[in-house]
Amino acid sequence: MSKAMALMFLLATLLCHLYTGDAQKSCDKSDITIKVFKVSTVIEKQQVYAAIFWTSCSCEMKDVHFSCDGLQNSILHPDRSMVDVDRSGICTLARTISMKSPLQITYSSEAPVNFRVLSATPAC
Repeated sequence: MSKAMALMFLLATLLCHLYTGDAQKSCDKSDITIKVFKVSTVIEKQQVYAAIFWTSCSCEMKDVHFSCDGLQNSILHPDRSMVDVDRSGICTLARTISMKSPLQITYSSEAPVNFRVLSATPAC
């Protein structure tokens, strides 16, 4: 009888480990990646850049706030339907982002803007 109980305990432990091993960790701002690259265009001495925002989290991320100091001086302003640019150098994505649906913004600047995610909320 004790061998059967020990075997059931081991089986239950194994099943529990397998089940929780695939569980999604809590999503946060560290799951968001921003990649900036040059576009082969120059406007009034400012290089055009594209920035792509995406998340490695299985949940969509919303209310993404990020530092964007310098973006307010862009001659080519990002599309307002995608990002809200505050005069204080803080921006907010106007859409959610996900693993399958990244968001790209285009802007111009003398140097690439150093974007840094400040906060984000998982939408799941």
